[in-house]
Amino acid sequence: MKRAAILAGEKVVLVSGGGKDGDAKYIKGNTYGMAYITEVNECHPTFIQEVFDRTLSSADRKVFHDLNPKAPGHWYYTDVLDFHESQQRKNPAYGFNYGHFTIADNMSISDVQLRRVLATYDKTSVWYRRDVKGERVAAEGLIYQLFADDPKRYAIETASNILELNVGVDFGGSASAHAFVATAITRGYNNVIVLASEKHGSKTDIIDPEKLGRLFVEFCKRIYAQYGYITHVYCDSAEQTLIAGLRSSARKGGLPNLRIENALKTTINDRIWLIIRLMAQGRFFYVAGRCNTAVDALCTALWDPKRLTEDIRLDDGTSDIDTLDALEYTVERNISRLIRYE
Repeated sequence: MKRAAILAGEKVVLVSGGGKDGDAKYIKGNTYGMAYITEVNECHPTFIQEVFDRTLSSADRKVFHDLNPKAPGHWYYTDVLDFHESQQRKNPAYGFNYGHFTIADNMSISDVQLRRVLATYDKTSVWYRRDVKGERVAAEGLIYQLFADDPKRYAIETASNILELNVGVDFGGSASAHAFVATAITRGYNNVIVLASEKHGSKTDIIDPEKLGRLFVEFCKRIYAQYGYITHVYCDSAEQTLIAGLRSSARKGGLPNLRIENALKTTINDRIWLIIRLMAQGRFFYVAGRCNTAVDALCTALWDPKRLTEDIRLDDGTSDIDTLDALEYTVERNISRLIRYE
């Protein structure tokens, strides 16, 4: 939730929200002398306009905003910051001020804390340039640049000290394949290790539900044979009929206790952010020779070049989104446990 603090005479109005069309109703009906909005570019344009409208009649109005940078073409830059900056250039008495800060300017962070925070970032990522350097940059090119530069540095021979072992399943549509990914989370939520990955099917090789169930059971049995158990199976929740088929296949295939559940399907960029952070911290690995489809998917994942202002992962069939989704399903429920700032 975004928050706005609005001063009306001697009354302070705190608003939690602002990110949705319709949230402007929270501040209607009053005239405010001052407004402060945090993470303003996460707010809806109608909310921001209402803030300006509610303070316009004040003789000495003050409106303060802070934000973390986004892509250069974001509406807040073009419609608000750039507009008012142009007005300031025309009229020095206009009263607009803009300050650019980096994370090092945060006076509440000690030098030790700063080093710890910086260690969590992949310096090739868009999040580093935005959150740390305060730059307005588009998400473009390879998503996992650090990994793609040298995937072998993340390869290990075997996994041990496993706390959770999850399998992710993404069901392919007419233009894509079904993907299975097995991932280990080690004790203390220290590391994520991709144990095995597979893809099945294509436009010319249609996998019927019965065959899909058989392939799934075979994949799980190989995991059982090597590691002894599977904690959860998380599947794309959009395909309930196929999930029911997997449950039936598991029972018939001798895996009646396999826990097959819906994937959480949290925000895609939160999932991407998690994997990038783990890679930057040296806490992401894969078992060599068993994860070829996952490695290829990570090496070729791209930001959509046609939607640079939106931070959208390219999904046009040229990248293996199915395997990426299956991998992310295995870890997304543990984002808060896996992310560290120490």
